[in-house]
Amino acid sequence: MKRIPTWIKITLPILILGVILVASLAALITEEVPPHAQPAALEARFPEQLAFLRELASNLPLKGCGERSREELLALIDKLKAWGERVKAGRHLFEDPVILGAEILQMCGGAQSTYGVKSYEGPESTWSAAMFRRREQWPSVSLWFAGTQRQVRYDSRVQDPAPEPLLIRLILDLEAL
Repeated sequence: MKRIPTWIKITLPILILGVILVASLAALITEEVPPHAQPAALEARFPEQLAFLRELASNLPLKGCGERSREELLALIDKLKAWGERVKAGRHLFEDPVILGAEILQMCGGAQSTYGVKSYEGPESTWSAAMFRRREQWPSVSLWFAGTQRQVRYDSRVQDPAPEPLLIRLILDLEAL
């Protein structure tokens, strides 16, 4: 009885590490979005950028999901070129270093098409508590973690009667915001 059993020596450190890991994850997952990153604050700070993204989304030539014939695709080429020129003409709106990325997302069932306006060039391995919810339940503003960087993603559904949602997204640096 003078020696501690081996199973206790093994179980106790694993249990302590597990409790620390669960507490850390719970603290990160339950972190609140700060007031300066709430939807109303972001809409007030970036009205020009959001209006430009909404305009691009409403004029997107490739709306809707499904197969397109070769003739339909050929007819869309000129429209896509004009749309691409409009994107290039408005890129200066997203030069603020707080804005890490800007894109338009079109959901098609379980897949999505992304049309980048400002390419996100940060770490690819990002995660959020929002990932544990269905996409329809994601909040309009969510906190994301990319390594040591904390980000805010602002998603807004464009008013479109199509059953496939069309979203605009701003990816922002929380510390610089």
